[in-house]
Amino acid sequence: MLKKILTRVIVLLLVFAAGVVVFSHLRNREETVETVEMEAAVLPVLYMQEGELLINPMFGNKAQMDGISVRDHLTLLPTGRDLTVAVDTKGQTISSMIYTVKNTAGTEIVENSTIKSFSEDNGYQKAQFHLDTPILMNQEYILQFEVKLEGGTTAYYYTRLIQRSGVSLTDYLKFADMFYQTCMNAEAAQGLSAYMESNSSNPNTSFQKVDIHSSLEQITWGNMNAQLAKTGALRVKEINETTASVTVDYMISSQDDDGNVEYYTVIDFYRMRKSSDRVVLLDFERCATQVFDADLPVLTNTGINLGILPEDTQYMANTAGDIVAFVANGDLWSYNRSADKCTKVFSFREKGGYELDERYNYGQHDIHIVRVSESGDITFVVYGYMNRGIHEGETGVAVYNFQAEPQTAQEVLFVPATVSYPMLRQSVDVLSYVSTEGMLYLYLNDSLYQLNLADGNYQVLQEGIAAECFVVSENQANVAWMAANSASEATKITVMSLETQETLSVTAGEGQKVRALGFIHNDFVYGIANDGDIITDISGNQTFAMNTIRILGSDGALRKEYHQDGVYVTGVTISDGLLEMNRVVRQGDGYAETAQDHIMNGEQQAEEAVTSRMATIGDRRQQQMVLEFSDTGHSEKLLNTEARFSVRSASSALNITYGLGAEAVYFVYAKGELQSMMSSPAEAILAADDQVGVVLNQNQAYVWERGNRPTSAQIDPAALPEAFRNASLNEAELQAALGEGETLMNLTGCSLDSVLYLVAQGHPVVARLNADGKQNVVIVGYDQFSNTLIYDPQTQQTTPMGEQDSTNAFAAQGNLFLSYM
Repeated sequence: MLKKILTRVIVLLLVFAAGVVVFSHLRNREETVETVEMEAAVLPVLYMQEGELLINPMFGNKAQMDGISVRDHLTLLPTGRDLTVAVDTKGQTISSMIYTVKNTAGTEIVENSTIKSFSEDNGYQKAQFHLDTPILMNQEYILQFEVKLEGGTTAYYYTRLIQRSGVSLTDYLKFADMFYQTCMNAEAAQGLSAYMESNSSNPNTSFQKVDIHSSLEQITWGNMNAQLAKTGALRVKEINETTASVTVDYMISSQDDDGNVEYYTVIDFYRMRKSSDRVVLLDFERCATQVFDADLPVLTNTGINLGILPEDTQYMANTAGDIVAFVANGDLWSYNRSADKCTKVFSFREKGGYELDERYNYGQHDIHIVRVSESGDITFVVYGYMNRGIHEGETGVAVYNFQAEPQTAQEVLFVPATVSYPMLRQSVDVLSYVSTEGMLYLYLNDSLYQLNLADGNYQVLQEGIAAECFVVSENQANVAWMAANSASEATKITVMSLETQETLSVTAGEGQKVRALGFIHNDFVYGIANDGDIITDISGNQTFAMNTIRILGSDGALRKEYHQDGVYVTGVTISDGLLEMNRVVRQGDGYAETAQDHIMNGEQQAEEAVTSRMATIGDRRQQQMVLEFSDTGHSEKLLNTEARFSVRSASSALNITYGLGAEAVYFVYAKGELQSMMSSPAEAILAADDQVGVVLNQNQAYVWERGNRPTSAQIDPAALPEAFRNASLNEAELQAALGEGETLMNLTGCSLDSVLYLVAQGHPVVARLNADGKQNVVIVGYDQFSNTLIYDPQTQQTTPMGEQDSTNAFAAQGNLFLSYM
């Protein structure tokens, strides 16, 4: 017995000793983890010169980018084909520079040459170069600069190149440059009222969003006493024979009554056209966003004032509600109310002077907060262009874990990308979830990816998920996809928990279809429609009339079911546990709208401990974003700290590229940004028309531009393929007549005015017309009197029809239009 006791004592002592050794090792290892401040930016910045102005700032990329995705700005190539590039070296020495002109797909090089001679000019290294090879008119190309720095670093810089007939930029650029600077002086700005369309319906209560309908006082910054802190960078977004769109990025500062200085990043958007003697402002929008600074008096009795930020500012609190993380102007902050501490968790801005260096305010990235623990640890994702640090000049997705106690943000995985931030955002905004088991989930190129944070390896969990067939829960922890090419064809839905990887299936009954509608918290919502209730009208608009709505728990159990005889649900809106349903009833061969209804899904989530609201605090800054806590409290002294960084990043086996699928893709650009990517050209044109933008196809050729067409145009019907000349509405027949290299486009639902752009480009439009006994016709032109020129295949004659008469006649037949690109 004594021997057994001694043996146990010895074993326990050995275990204790081993534990001490392991603990000491782990502690020492933790203490020796190197933490650093983020490295300063080193890459030069390039500009194109237009007259006396430097425009289109270009930021360095460590890898060559997919040309289809790079469309930050356009450089207009003069008729003489001479260009000037200016380099702000930022203290670096350039060893060599090569320029390359290529098509947008990057598959054909038009010209490639070395720039040999630079001259010093006002702090910039400038070089002129001449393109020997002509380029096609009205076709975009990529202009790439390959810059080698002393020390071996290579960086690539991009702008788009286009040549337009009889187009000049100078007046447009001078106007935009004048306008934003004049707004800094209320007295001098009185003359700007002639360009505005101010009206009394504009509330004029926020500097965050200002537009052409705002008051003159609002566009001149009211009582903010705004001062220009960083001069504007002009970017040409669109330019054609009719209009030009230009943005200006700049920084302003403002002082409060106590002399505290605030900084704001500002983006102005101008859409203009020229009259005989002046520039006419067609549209103007301004977005101002405050740079959050915890050294300012930001605390209130009920929470924290984030300043002038968008209403949809992202934030997330822990369960206890005493710690909240928020994203402000591209920076991630954490506010610990109990400790009266505010921590800058992640930012590309350096301490002091960031307002003077454009590299630190280049806002081509965003941050997604995944979770906030009770202790204040934060898991978050940074995606887009990396302005500085070990990934400076790279675009990609980085996963970070922030530990509140040692104040350390550790990068655990970086996934590089060769697509630009605007295109990357289209996917990452949909899904970028990090599970507690260390898996990153992304939705890329119609596929669901799972990446292991430990080793960077990945697997594709499901391929071929169309965007309209994929839904994600609000916290992104649950996803569902339909096994179909479109949301109206699904007979099976798969629902997956990204935490457990468990799945459940929903299958349609015979003669039915199912549609994934979304999630209420973690419960899945879907609808059931009988095949006979899915109706497509003459315009091609489909009504997916669901007779039943079901809500399933994560275990697959039915939580609720909604069904009313004779009433159908066509769409839903989900918010805070409430499911609102748009409903219709049968009417003849179609449906008519009826009153909405709603479902409350069981128990609601507990009232949020931290909420946001837009509040007017004084008249200097007008509306501001405020985060409010459930209890009151205030501290005069807020401890302001900044996280340090450590990198133990796994090397990703995945490189995010642009996937050119079998289906055509249409890009909608408006207000100077990529707004959406769509598979339907008609929907893309409708969206661009609504936002006063343009549509490009996957080869970045112009599909549609708002208002940019000559006063008259006409196509010879004899030159048309037979199927078009016969006004066939059979899409397969028309596509066969076109052959390879040209894409048939169903433009049903677009206005007549919109499709005339295609006619002006030399592409006929087949249409259904039920006037004077005619059925199918071909729109072959329009004249200077706005008459539509219509070719009738039965009479083989082209006749004019008045603008309003033709508009009404085509609309009565559902605006059924077919053309090609």
